[in-house]
Amino acid sequence: MFLGLTKDEFDRKLKESIQYYYPFSKEQLTKYSDILNWSEISANQNIKWSYELILEFKEFINWNVIHKNKTVNKKLTLGLLFPDKVELPKCNCSFNYDFCECNDKNFYNGNWETLNHVHVNLNDTSDCIIEAVCQDIDEEYLMELLGLNSH
Repeated sequence: MFLGLTKDEFDRKLKESIQYYYPFSKEQLTKYSDILNWSEISANQNIKWSYELILEFKEFINWNVIHKNKTVNKKLTLGLLFPDKVELPKCNCSFNYDFCECNDKNFYNGNWETLNHVHVNLNDTSDCIIEAVCQDIDEEYLMELLGLNSH
């Protein structure tokens, strides 16, 4: 047993989590686009999201999911870049602008950098381990986890 999980349970959890945690490259997203679960891919915070990457896979992306992806939202305002897919974020700060990227309703002093807090959610130690393992999987094992190898 490892972290209260049997090897089979750990392997199952890894297989279930791979699309959510693995840092897929553009080439891998292209190669596996037909078999990936794009709702999980759209929620993946370990992919190096960019405007170009989202544009290339816009027909696959689950827009209801990706607009909530914190990694994407730190870099891009999807409502400005893809207005036909995502609405602009509503203003939540004390300025009450028509459009605003600030999520702090008490914000008023112009000190935007104080909003960039890192929140780590350690609800389940095994989930943290699974995420770490997913970060370092080689291509052959990735293919096995995606069901492309019959090892």
